Amino acid sequence: LFQLVELHGNQWSTIQDMLGRSAVDCRWKFQDAQKSYETGPWSSESVKLLLKSVRQLLQISKQEMDVREINEWTLWHDMKIPWTTISHKVKRRRKDCYFKWKQMTKRSNQQAEELGLSPIPMAATKLKIDVRAEYFRWKAEQSRSSKWRKRYAEECITTQLHSNSDDRVDHQRARDILLLDSLIQSRATRPSEVLWQTIVHGEGIEGKSSNVRWEELVDEYAADDDMDVPLWKLAKSVKSSLLKAPRKVGNESTDIGSMKKSSGD
Repeated sequence: LFQLVELHGNQWSTIQDMLGRSAVDCRWKFQDAQKSYETGPWSSESVKLLLKSVRQLLQISKQEMDVREINEWTLWHDMKIPWTTISHKVKRRRKDCYFKWKQMTKRSNQQAEELGLSPIPMAATKLKIDVRAEYFRWKAEQSRSSKWRKRYAEECITTQLHSNSDDRVDHQRARDILLLDSLIQSRATRPSEVLWQTIVHGEGIEGKSSNVRWEELVDEYAADDDMDVPLWKLAKSVKSSLLKAPRKVGNESTDIGSMKKSSGD
């Protein structure tokens, strides 16, 4: 299973055909195998096991090869370290092994440069993760000080929360426009003429029905002069006001002009 994951990643439909098991079974087994993996700082025994496992899986006969020499060997033979299989042997997560090896490579190259030797980089590895964020997370787990935990929180977690908030706002705005377009196309003159259960408004907003969301949009965007016009024309006016309104993040407007004005006050 680990060898196939090394080759095909998380393509469980491909792996199931090779193992004769269902894709769900393969995925669960792989995830269950990692639940007992060790986390936190590396012990000297774990580092030795990592080195030993890399040598074994690359079939390097020279057991005294250090990290720099192993990296040089992989580049010379055009080979990559099989991190998924390594993780299973070391009982550490794949990215944990990868970042630890990266750290060991840096230290090994520093020692080599002190001896007048050229540094040797790691063989390129494609990881389907945000390497920068995962590295900060890994350093936060390894470090006994609060420095890396604070940096991970500020640069990764907080950024992700803002990004998720922006996504939610954008999705709600798109659903609102979809709702208004449906009302415009209906040519209904009053709410009683609208078949609300057939009005398209995406996946809904916090479980709200179309008519409830419509009333909220009217309260927020409709002008007093528009309240006497046919419903479909009112929807057109509300849509125009929505598109002109500054996009919001949470309860904060992103309109630069209003920000400058409020800061001036």
